[in-house]
Amino acid sequence: MGQYGAQKMGGKWLDAPMAGLTVYRWQHALGQWTGLLKRHDFTDVHGDVIPAPDGSLGTLLVTARV
Repeated sequence: MGQYGAQKMGGKWLDAPMAGLTVYRWQHALGQWTGLLKRHDFTDVHGDVIPAPDGSLGTLLVTARV
């Protein structure tokens, strides 16, 4: 938590033929995602954080229309 923007990802799923591939994921807070979508002309932008059942970090769900 507390890290935003492009984040390098790693893990077992990168093993095999593409092990040298660097994959980035974009990590932003809910307000940042909805703001980015609105600034790029998406409409009906809605977002929510779905709490994890064990109280750990939840899942961010954002929907929008083109």
